[in-house]
Amino acid sequence: MVLLSLQYLGADLEDVQGRTIHDDDSHITLPVLSLPGVVLLPGQMLPLFLFQPSLVAMIKQVLDRDRTFAYVPPG
Repeated sequence: MVLLSLQYLGADLEDVQGRTIHDDDSHITLPVLSLPGVVLLPGQMLPLFLFQPSLVAMIKQVLDRDRTFAYVPPG
């Protein structure tokens, strides 16, 4: 496993990773993030630069809870 250091982002970043697995019959409400021009690949790090207060608040709630959210490509 190769660990990359994103030096250009600074040294004070927190690496947040992992997966949340839910039961097949569970029903949950997920916050949804959609960013134009972004392609997510499994297992890859995506630095988020969010400036809209509503998106910043959503991600703060995600981090305070179970760190689960959905990404839907725009379009």
